[in-house]
Amino acid sequence: MNKLDKYVLKSFIKPLIPTVGIMVFFFLMQMVWKYIDDLAGKGIEWYTILELMFYWAASVVPFALPVSILFASLLTFGNFGEHYEMAAMKSSGISLFRGIRSLVILNVFVALGAFYFYNNIIPVANLKGQSLLINITKSN
Repeated sequence: MNKLDKYVLKSFIKPLIPTVGIMVFFFLMQMVWKYIDDLAGKGIEWYTILELMFYWAASVVPFALPVSILFASLLTFGNFGEHYEMAAMKSSGISLFRGIRSLVILNVFVALGAFYFYNNIIPVANLKGQSLLINITKSN
């Protein structure tokens, strides 16, 4: 891995991490507003609500991850274009595919990890989240 790959990956991961967090929070708040009438006024503990949000956060990752990757890519290459770094890459003889090759490889690994997460983690989180929501709804 040369310096260009490290620089492109660092420039991509820097906006990716906060974007994933913001998008998960955004979709999580939609879930909270959807079930606010089932949660409000039940007298449940804060850690139970936190546990329910943890399960819901796992179920909104399929919505948040693709949007976050797209947004981080736009930010990264927009920043490269704004600071003439893409022009510098092209003028030094580096093709566009060579410039984004490390991101393609990273996103293949992200896709494999997402497949495992979607296939193994989310069904368990949905089951536990739904059973916890039913228990909360039936309380009081």
